Amino acid sequence: MLFKKTTGSPSATDKVGDYNFKEHYPEVNRNMSWSELTPYIRQATRRFILPFIGNDLYEDLADLVIAGTPLDAKQAECLERLRDAVAYYTIMVALPKKKAVITSMGAVENVATDGTTGTSLWGFKTTLWSVAQDADRCMDEVLDYLEAQVIAGNVYFDLWKDSDEYSAGKADLFRTTAEFQGFQNINKSRRTFVAMLPIIKQAAKRHIIPAVSKEQYDSLVTKLKANTLSADEKTLLEHVRSALAAWAVYYAADKLPILPDHDGFRIISNAEAVDQRAYSSEVTQAAISAIKYAAEADARQNTADLVVFLHDNSDSYPLWNDSASNPDNDTDGPFGPYATDYGAVIL
Repeated sequence: MLFKKTTGSPSATDKVGDYNFKEHYPEVNRNMSWSELTPYIRQATRRFILPFIGNDLYEDLADLVIAGTPLDAKQAECLERLRDAVAYYTIMVALPKKKAVITSMGAVENVATDGTTGTSLWGFKTTLWSVAQDADRCMDEVLDYLEAQVIAGNVYFDLWKDSDEYSAGKADLFRTTAEFQGFQNINKSRRTFVAMLPIIKQAAKRHIIPAVSKEQYDSLVTKLKANTLSADEKTLLEHVRSALAAWAVYYAADKLPILPDHDGFRIISNAEAVDQRAYSSEVTQAAISAIKYAAEADARQNTADLVVFLHDNSDSYPLWNDSASNPDNDTDGPFGPYATDYGAVIL
């Protein structure tokens, strides 16, 4: 595990206060048995951490912790952020389980002892909702830091860069969260970006490929991956990305459990932790609707602008110019050179 005992060697009688877990979630009781918490640490790590950072980086950091090896500044910062995320996800997993215990009689609710007061159902749901949100924010901070280290060329973090978890977090035309963030505000959340990948793919198939042609789209994808885009192709890519990102957000508002946050949104990783009173409130639902319809307006305008751009610069994009996506090649269409496949004349 990423947490270490602050004094002495691990033993069966260890308390939570013997470890540095409380440095990352201070509200846990220091007298709680460490063995009661460790199953939840393992479960939270497997469920919410490893799918995003992979085994290689996690295990290397854990080995360094166990061996007591000095860390450089970047490794230490990554470890602290990871510990925050693991700690909050651990509490998120543990909270519902601690509400009741299993006995030979069945499920029995935990009862407060002398000097303590059991939390109300309202207080429990509020705490769980708050912890779940903070856990997601902590994980987003971890992933944002990792992406920054990869961009900076920090070779230690090739452990993540070379993993399947990193490679899987790419779309055809968006290679990083930051590239998507440049067009639509997802609070720099890689979790959100990864969750949206199937939606981005479908949005491209439905709206972008018909507009730019399969040939032009495939050429952009191939040259982007090879880093061989010309200046004209880079300009086209900007137009395509602005339309595609907006369409993806429009569909995500209906398909994903999203939460408005700082003039943008992010996904909720644990729908079971949702406080339905807060999420279903008129304010929250109105904010989600606003995100959806603002994205739709952007998407339709940006797609129309894309078609106009291609027509006005057709000589620079022969793959599009010679394709059926070019309205000039549609001899049966009534709309003329500035028409779109949405049945509306732009000019």
